[in-house]
Amino acid sequence: ERHADDTPLEMIAVFIDVSRIEQSVNDYNRLTAIFESSQEISSASTWWADYSVSTEYFNQSDTGAIAAGLEPTKDKRYSIAEYGEMRDNAAKISEEYRIAVENEFESFKKARSGETDTFGGRTPLLSKQGEIVWTDSIGKVVLRNEDGTPRLVVAVDVFINDIIEKEAELFKYQSLFDE
Repeated sequence: ERHADDTPLEMIAVFIDVSRIEQSVNDYNRLTAIFESSQEISSASTWWADYSVSTEYFNQSDTGAIAAGLEPTKDKRYSIAEYGEMRDNAAKISEEYRIAVENEFESFKKARSGETDTFGGRTPLLSKQGEIVWTDSIGKVVLRNEDGTPRLVVAVDVFINDIIEKEAELFKYQSLFDE
């Protein structure tokens, strides 16, 4: 079969696939540059996932890997499953942690389904050193596939252990007034 301009349809299909790859490479390079420059001005961890390239890995600044107890990688790619495991292990520690993980997971699920484009929440991770690392995250689905599923997701994680500790201290003092 041929297109209206007499180009074989097979050649058009190859062109479309190549243009998607080129766009993915351009997106990757642009986001990597933005996120690397953000490390110079912030201790927050920036990350993004291009699901058209991989559903097993995401890209992240070194800050997040270090906080999670991982060695930074040269290509800035990290396993989604490994981070999920750290989150799930934290949820097993206490009811408070379980609820926090569940709330953040539900927020992300709504963004994946298309109910909203943004997600976020306070989430504990059990780092590779066995310490709880709290993040306050906000993210957005910035590109969707034709079927509505996310193609490109970007987010920022701010590490808030110091805030959580201060809130716990304040809660202790508040309980004195409640007696």
